[in-house]
Amino acid sequence: MQTVSDKPSAVGTDLLPVLAGAAAAVSGVGITLALMEAHSPLRAPFVLFSLFAGPACGLAAALPRRLDAATRAATASAGALLIDLAAGHAVVVEELLTAGQAVVAVAALTALTPLAAAARRRVRDAESNGRPISSRLIASDREPSEFDQSVPDSIPNSVSEK
Repeated sequence: MQTVSDKPSAVGTDLLPVLAGAAAAVSGVGITLALMEAHSPLRAPFVLFSLFAGPACGLAAALPRRLDAATRAATASAGALLIDLAAGHAVVVEELLTAGQAVVAVAALTALTPLAAAARRRVRDAESNGRPISSRLIASDREPSEFDQSVPDSIPNSVSEK
């Protein structure tokens, strides 16, 4: 006799974190292979995956939740393509970066996108709680130091001098 359970299956509920972990592992291997300049048949697909999927996932996480899934996917894909094209432009046309430096630049931008989303979330939470933003994010509780008091006096104010 078959029993029916109220618990959701482990496959359906745990699939997204497993896929995210696999994507992070593939991206990490791709970046490592690119920086080591390893001659492996997996190098090209893994690097391409990390150069496109990393920024796309980071941008999708940073986009507002009010957008539907298709809009978020299209916007994140376009943003990832823009990041990759900018890195490619810096390598080929401007000759500012090497290919390895471009991979590192794209990886750094990918790592910084969730930080921007977290900062935006922190500002939004502060505004929704009725607290002024400056008291949480900008103002400090410490007393002004000698340096803080001397700097405004040493900088000439061109507006007041005229």
